[in-house]
Amino acid sequence: MNKSIKKIIALGMGVAMIAGSLVGCTQQITPEQLQSAKESSFNEGVDSVDIPTCPACPETVCPSVEPLDCPVLEDVMECQCEIDTATAAGGYMLEDLEIGAEFQIALSDREIGLYDEEIRFEGDEYDIEEVLSIKGTVSVNGEDYSGDDYLLFNEGDLSYEVRFDLALDISDIDEEDTLSFYFLGEEVESSERTVDSITFTKGDILLFEGEKTTRISKEYGEITVGLITDNEVTVSVEGDKKTIKEGDTERVGDLEIHVKEAIENEAGDPTGDSATLEVGKDVLVEVQDGDEYADDSIWEWAIDADSIGLVLVEEFKYLDEEFAPLRVTGEISLPNDYITLVYNGLSIEDEVELSLDLAKQDQYVRVKGEFELGLNDYEKVYIDINGIYDDDLVLIGNEVNIAGSDDVKLRLDAGMIEIDDIEISLALDTITVDGNDISHYDETYVTSYGIRIADPDNGADDNDFDIVIPEEELVASVSVLSK
Repeated sequence: MNKSIKKIIALGMGVAMIAGSLVGCTQQITPEQLQSAKESSFNEGVDSVDIPTCPACPETVCPSVEPLDCPVLEDVMECQCEIDTATAAGGYMLEDLEIGAEFQIALSDREIGLYDEEIRFEGDEYDIEEVLSIKGTVSVNGEDYSGDDYLLFNEGDLSYEVRFDLALDISDIDEEDTLSFYFLGEEVESSERTVDSITFTKGDILLFEGEKTTRISKEYGEITVGLITDNEVTVSVEGDKKTIKEGDTERVGDLEIHVKEAIENEAGDPTGDSATLEVGKDVLVEVQDGDEYADDSIWEWAIDADSIGLVLVEEFKYLDEEFAPLRVTGEISLPNDYITLVYNGLSIEDEVELSLDLAKQDQYVRVKGEFELGLNDYEKVYIDINGIYDDDLVLIGNEVNIAGSDDVKLRLDAGMIEIDDIEISLALDTITVDGNDISHYDETYVTSYGIRIADPDNGADDNDFDIVIPEEELVASVSVLSK
């Protein structure tokens, strides 16, 4: 399958928001030159191409009010813009996804805003990285699709993993030697790890006396830290208040709060008093491979000796099911909205309309549209068993070009009218696509090229067909957006 994947510099549901520019570049290059170089780099799979290393950044690559000067990285041919990370999300675009063909890819920090770093454990450093694996199919002609296209997922088609260095001995992890890492964008601290389970707490938050936050507990309410002494902290959640000793865990409101450390300012100024808290629905969490991530979640834990992650356990295939396939602009997200997939649909451009009916005492099939052959143009042609004719019934051959379409032609072959992989009888009472009879299909049918046939069942009954042909083969795209 011809599939290319291009990086989006900054995406906010597909729209980049630029806050500034990197300066110091003056050498100019046209947008066409840069785009050609980028496509060559991705399509040929090379690390770099021979273009100026510091071109001007065209507006089509780094959208902005004023043109921006941006450097080009040597290893990936991308125009890099300084962005406002508070308002723009990094992402990737999966492009050229063919109708009916399954696609598959694994994304890491090289493509999207995931991390690949070193963590320290027992005095040594170990590699750790996040990986998102995606598999899916762009589908047409399902039940009740009515000519629309959808993105389908089977169970297991999406997965998220935190992969650990094989040299890390997980049996050494305990309450004394904990392992801290990021999972779904939150810092977690593991105190026990086996080949198929993990026990962890959520990341710490540091709060000063009188400070409020919903950063960790947004769905459960606002946390307020009250009086702090050298061994206890007063904490309230949505009106529920408790004083918790250092090292203890209490449930406050709908949250468990563990006071990891309480520090009283020695100078006696309470504004300097602080507390380090661990906060969550359950502070200490133990999960095993195959456990549900949360109640009624579409995700399950996937844990083995070298990775911890989540896997999709529902299928998104049928419109009448709870989890329907994604229509255009439909999305699916990992927990915490950490990564979101958005289906952008098919890239419909210019189209050509053809209509076929019987004419001249039903001796010919009349095809209305726009056709070309040599220097001649035709608004309609006629077809019988012997060939294709102009409006004066002068034979012009067995094939004509369809004006406005790059690849599709109108042909007569072995007594059948052919349009790409469509075959229609001269009586206009049967129609097949890629060898499959669709004469009784009663919705708009879409071919793998993207040609739309309006209600073939009705067309076969009435001996006329309406067909819409795109200028080029239709392909779909999916945006992968990260926080």
